[in-house]
Amino acid sequence: MINGFGLKRIACNTISIIYECKLFAKLSMHHFNHCLLACILAGSAPTLLAGSYIESRDADDVRQRLYIDGPLARIESDDADEYVILDMQQHRYYSVNDLEQQIVDMSSLLRKSTAAPKNSGVQFIKQGAGPKIGGYATERYRVVYKNTHCFDELLSVEALKIPDLKRYYTAAQQMDVHDIVADAGADAPAMEGICAAAASLLTEAHYADLGVPMSALDTRGEVEHEIVQIVVNISFPAETFQLPAEYERVSIADVMRESAHELLKDKALSEPP
Repeated sequence: MINGFGLKRIACNTISIIYECKLFAKLSMHHFNHCLLACILAGSAPTLLAGSYIESRDADDVRQRLYIDGPLARIESDDADEYVILDMQQHRYYSVNDLEQQIVDMSSLLRKSTAAPKNSGVQFIKQGAGPKIGGYATERYRVVYKNTHCFDELLSVEALKIPDLKRYYTAAQQMDVHDIVADAGADAPAMEGICAAAASLLTEAHYADLGVPMSALDTRGEVEHEIVQIVVNISFPAETFQLPAEYERVSIADVMRESAHELLKDKALSEPP
């Protein structure tokens, strides 16, 4: 499926842009394991008002976590050095790398959504009731693009009633991450394959009415991504959503210029004299 559970798009896109110059990835919503949850609850740091925590995993058991509190969200994954901080009210979007102690301001990539989901060409065909996931009822949908059955998704309208998730999807459907890969040319999605292109076209706007993506299944019915835990009315340490003051701050434009410079340098070194 697409970035995993709808939230995937923002987090994965960020990481891809910085290190692969792509806005193409599969990240989904993410949740706590019990140990991490215990650490947060036991912490002595000041806390914010009650929020929501969502954890997901992929077929390789790589965990992703989404924290939402009011207009703030944090998205992180076990297989990435970076995490994302999103301020949905101020339309601010940051990638934070603890290893390099660097903050990349990605806010310039956010723009108001203009393309309606119905114009994307991706179809959701209802298949009937799905199983309960995390205690929430689901409906199963077949996702079809260009007459190709790409994958199935189990969506939950019930989970969408969670105030933090409702707020997230309402705000996120008003925003779009500017995809520099798609702007490279009309053939770019085709290079990735039809179903990869379908995944890249899906945004939170597709789920604002259909429900939270709780699970994604391939065409054989094998689970590719699934939400494993949703915790509501939880308080997070204040630093969960704070940008480390001591980290270097750069813009995405700075990163892209440096990446282009490195590519040109590598190309020059690889060419025969």
